[in-house]
Amino acid sequence: MGELANLNANRDPQLYLLQSLDPEALLTRLLGLLDGFVGAALRASDLPGWQVGHRTQTHQHLSVRWDGEDVAELILYSDRTTATPGNILPIAGMAIAHSVRLARAELAAHTDPLTGLANRRALQPLLLRCQPQAAVMLDLDHFKQVNDQFGHAAGDQLLTRITDRLQRHLRAGDQAFRLGGEEFLVILQSVEQDNLARAAERLRQRLCGAISLQGEWIRFSCSAGAAQGSETIQALIQKADQSLYRAKQAGRDRLITCDA
Repeated sequence: MGELANLNANRDPQLYLLQSLDPEALLTRLLGLLDGFVGAALRASDLPGWQVGHRTQTHQHLSVRWDGEDVAELILYSDRTTATPGNILPIAGMAIAHSVRLARAELAAHTDPLTGLANRRALQPLLLRCQPQAAVMLDLDHFKQVNDQFGHAAGDQLLTRITDRLQRHLRAGDQAFRLGGEEFLVILQSVEQDNLARAAERLRQRLCGAISLQGEWIRFSCSAGAAQGSETIQALIQKADQSLYRAKQAGRDRLITCDA
């Protein structure tokens, strides 16, 4: 099997790998089976990819196929030119395939299928996090009229175009979610207290404007509510949502912050 590290005589290496299908944990176990390799990476075309250990100039690219499918690319980094993975792919292929498929299913479960943004389920693990941050709730005004006049397909197209605008204006570290319908949430990192209104208004303005649908230009506006502090994300979202409600009640097409 090539240069496999010493294993307990009763341990089946394939079963050993299948016992941990988290991609990074799997790569760590895989490295433990190989002599002379100090790092490993796994890449799939539709997933972020994973890496453990160290990168070196000496590395090998292995194509992982399982059950007739090109699953991923495995990259092994070695600290010596003579290191060889030997017959590792038949041993690791099943575990890598299952790991990638599980990661793909988990990503799909946490992604809004229309816009590609994170969804409510992806937000759940963050709700009790406490650190200085801000929440901005955004809601397209009178979106129902677009569906009523042009149909739901046009409404979906509008949402995807709006999402493109939003993503282009996120900073590194900011997170965007589609909470449902025409409602979006952005969690902002590293915003000074006196800059919250400026940052939130910049996002709101980027979502306002006009888009051509079915040969007609549709003008639309956006309402927003924002809150900031060191409370939990859940508490900030509730405050931002209350501010959004106030913006709607005040005539829409505006931003209100929780301290306004």
